[in-house]
Amino acid sequence: MVDTFPSVKYIKLNHINSSKKTMALEPKEQIKELIKKSKNTLVITKKEPSGDSMGSMLALYLILKKLEREVRVVAHGTLNLIYRFLPEFHKITSTLENTKDFIISLDVSNTKVGEFSYKMEDNKLNIYIQPKNGVFNPKDVSAQNTKPKYDLIVALNCPDLEYMGKLYEENTEFFYETPIINIDHNASNENYGNVNLVDLTATSTAEIIFGLAKDFGENLVDENIATCILTGIIADTDSFQNHKTTPKSFQIAAELISLGADQQKIIQHLYRTKTLSTLKLWGRLLTRIKYDPKSNLVWTLAELEDFEKANANPSELRGISEELIATSPEAQVILILARIAPKKIRGIIHATKNENAAKFAALFNGGGNEQTAFFEVESDNLIETEKDVIETIRACRR
Repeated sequence: MVDTFPSVKYIKLNHINSSKKTMALEPKEQIKELIKKSKNTLVITKKEPSGDSMGSMLALYLILKKLEREVRVVAHGTLNLIYRFLPEFHKITSTLENTKDFIISLDVSNTKVGEFSYKMEDNKLNIYIQPKNGVFNPKDVSAQNTKPKYDLIVALNCPDLEYMGKLYEENTEFFYETPIINIDHNASNENYGNVNLVDLTATSTAEIIFGLAKDFGENLVDENIATCILTGIIADTDSFQNHKTTPKSFQIAAELISLGADQQKIIQHLYRTKTLSTLKLWGRLLTRIKYDPKSNLVWTLAELEDFEKANANPSELRGISEELIATSPEAQVILILARIAPKKIRGIIHATKNENAAKFAALFNGGGNEQTAFFEVESDNLIETEKDVIETIRACRR
């Protein structure tokens, strides 16, 4: 059972003010109250969002729109285009701008404004004001920041704030000032929200969103919302084939299908449709597969040239590890090391039931969940990075 008043971990997130905690109500009731009061909600997830993240975000977006709330969905990094079939996919943006306005005020109680203009000079915005009568003095001018544009943040499937990438790094003050609802199903979650709904028994964050939707109203979930939620569940359970699958997940899936979720469309896009760029990229990486039978570790490498020649992007790597897990029963850990910038190498780890991908990613200051995790290394030498990473993972598994 989720703790009604979970403690905040201060290792990375000491800027969170514990006095902001909402008290007295259960997490679901707290969430309902905050959403009812919100006039403009920001829904956000971890960088390089997974299928569960995408499905959960868009489902919540549609739910909040039906509740007549202003809402924006944002995720840092490249979106995986296999999910573009989802309703309102185009609403997801990758930048967070204008969280506040900066207002310059001029007291005109004694002197009225005639004409005014502005001009950029030497990296300064100069405003020229001609008074109708009298003169203006410096004391007549004041400046201030407005309140944040968004009055509520809902973080989905994100273990900590730093895992949101630049969206958090460039807006730390905004995240400090704004109430946060934290919804997740992973044990690695740091309970950083003012309200934390972290259900470790759920197969996915999408499953939790479905429960919230039902609490908001019996007729709230339509076919579009149901499709988004079912997409998140299918993506996180590998179409009900991995160890996350539970009897409850089958029951929820059946209920979603009865509500209009398009299961066949989801399966078609997630498992039966691959773009030409993805196939080309996969082909290049599959020729470099290496296998260590002693540690049951399978890995491959991707260079910038591979993305260029395949006309692909890093988001298309994710399916390779999942495919290798499904087709290589002897493999317990799948690793992809990809150079995504001249001096930046990304690692993608996929693990089977008896292993923990997040544990391996943590060795390189990365994160994720037991099944899939990510990390990044600053290096311009992919071969040396491969050697170091493989040796570190082997040592960890001994």
